Amino acid sequence: MTDRDREFRQYYEVQRIENQLAWYKKTARFHAGWDNRFVILSGILMFTASVGSWVVAAGWAGAGPLAVWLIVAALAPALSAAVAATRVLYGNENNRERYENTALDLQTLSAYRAPTPTMADAEYREALVEYVTAVESLLTQEHQQWVQTMGEVARTEPPE
Repeated sequence: MTDRDREFRQYYEVQRIENQLAWYKKTARFHAGWDNRFVILSGILMFTASVGSWVVAAGWAGAGPLAVWLIVAALAPALSAAVAATRVLYGNENNRERYENTALDLQTLSAYRAPTPTMADAEYREALVEYVTAVESLLTQEHQQWVQTMGEVARTEPPE
């Protein structure tokens, strides 16, 4: 391997692969956090609905005005359904999974497809080209999936 090939590989791995790995991991955590918030909020609302229904059914209106408990029992399930629908609309779970998979694929490519210093110059350069091509193809594929997902979201929005 020539010094130039070695320098390019080092530069590429730091500036492209490590940068992309950090971004995909950070973005996966972001989407996981939002997905968890939606799940927790939906659970809290369903628990609130259960308590409200139980209070009304048990006739414990003395714990508060009956009208308040009736409203809680009626609105909390609707709000929980709205939160669940919002969770699906934003697709945080799918985004998290896609970004985690892309990060894992990048790590796998780096571990198994990167050229080794023991290769002859011509073999090293060919392996380096294949390695860069594989990484860029992976990133392009992920971007295309994202664009397709955004197109699906755009189609589900009501017409103006």
